[in-house]
Amino acid sequence: MAERMCIVEQDGVRCDRRVHARLLCEMHYRRMTRYDRLGGPAPEREQRRFARLDPLEQLWQRSVRLPNGCREWQGGKMTEGYGEIQVAGRTMLVHRFVYEQFIGPIPPGHVVDHTCHNRDRDCPGGRCRHRLCIEVSHFEAVTIPENFDRGWRRLRP
Repeated sequence: MAERMCIVEQDGVRCDRRVHARLLCEMHYRRMTRYDRLGGPAPEREQRRFARLDPLEQLWQRSVRLPNGCREWQGGKMTEGYGEIQVAGRTMLVHRFVYEQFIGPIPPGHVVDHTCHNRDRDCPGGRCRHRLCIEVSHFEAVTIPENFDRGWRRLRP
């Protein structure tokens, strides 16, 4: 069976990369999920208004409060499902940025655990909606093994 190739064709030339998701190669898929267009960032006159905002202002303008108490990030996402934000010219995970801004530095050898994920028995795991939660009270710095164990413990009866 032949490999499926990306369906994007620009200037009469078809993309020669293998399909990653939704009939697009990884590059074109990332562009679509990040910019809602295949050509990368919009021209300067069309740049999203959020690009000019301070990162802390973006947190509140690009998130919504959910009935379950989570504050869900509505901005850009990585392929793993975590929110991302531009801070001083570099891309950061939003939940790590929020933790560092409002709680303090993440201790060495620790990760930020979404406690809302651990409490939700209906969450399927994997790329779950809790990865977009930026509610400070839902974060806890834990070791990587503890974070892994909490995720599995949630699935056990």
